[in-house]
Amino acid sequence: VRVLADKNDTRIAVNGSLVQLLQEGEYWEFYLTDAETLSSNKPIMISQFSTSSNYDGDLREEDESYFLTWGAANFSSVGKSLVWQHKDSYVSEYTVTIDPSSGPNYVVVVALNGTEDQLMIDGLPVSSDVFSDQDFCQSYCENAGGVEHTIAQIPLSAGEHILSMSVPFGVYEDVYSLAYFADPFATIVQSQSLSLKHYTFATPQGVYARHFINVTLPTSAVASFKLDGVLVDAGFFKPIPGGDMSYARLAIHSGVHDVSADQPIGLMVYGFDVYE
Repeated sequence: VRVLADKNDTRIAVNGSLVQLLQEGEYWEFYLTDAETLSSNKPIMISQFSTSSNYDGDLREEDESYFLTWGAANFSSVGKSLVWQHKDSYVSEYTVTIDPSSGPNYVVVVALNGTEDQLMIDGLPVSSDVFSDQDFCQSYCENAGGVEHTIAQIPLSAGEHILSMSVPFGVYEDVYSLAYFADPFATIVQSQSLSLKHYTFATPQGVYARHFINVTLPTSAVASFKLDGVLVDAGFFKPIPGGDMSYARLAIHSGVHDVSADQPIGLMVYGFDVYE
């Protein structure tokens, strides 16, 4: 995070504790490990950015039939070699438990050889439109004996779900398991005073493999937060230290969306793709 001062003698506080004194035009950078409350006695501009394209992380399950490990990956482009290296461990049915207290609200599904129209969740068919129409393997994997595949990010409600196809497919529980899927990026963090109670926005189709929103709002309004007209389980929100705000990171599909709450919402919309 970078904090830029607009005036002299700008005092920056994190979670209520004074940490930095800046003069006009000076900036301070720090590594953000979790949600924080930033405040100052004078106007500041805050930007949040990433300086790396390597998103490493641990998967929540240890069963090899549930997810694909990184062990055999040996190509320079790990993201593109993923399916070819581990397609033999795919199965045709998975039981997924979404727990807001310990993990995200989505899974990443990998379908092989044009089987996108076969995905079922809890016995109901899923539109193939949720899959990216891009080929993430490309000739690099095919020449090495790999297969074409497409990726979908599937948001799920809290609780247990059954994902199935008539043919083997892959399921991941963590976006970070698909490393090297983005370039460094930056965004301006809006002031709370600019937040609104309702937003309508759109995410592009066929451009990014995965889409997310970051939401901040008063903790007292969490129970009223709706995504596309549906109340979101309050368990997906976590309190932000140093204040009365909470936040959530939620996966969404591509297309038009609507968010609302009884009190103003801070909203950030973003997506990931190979080198994007």
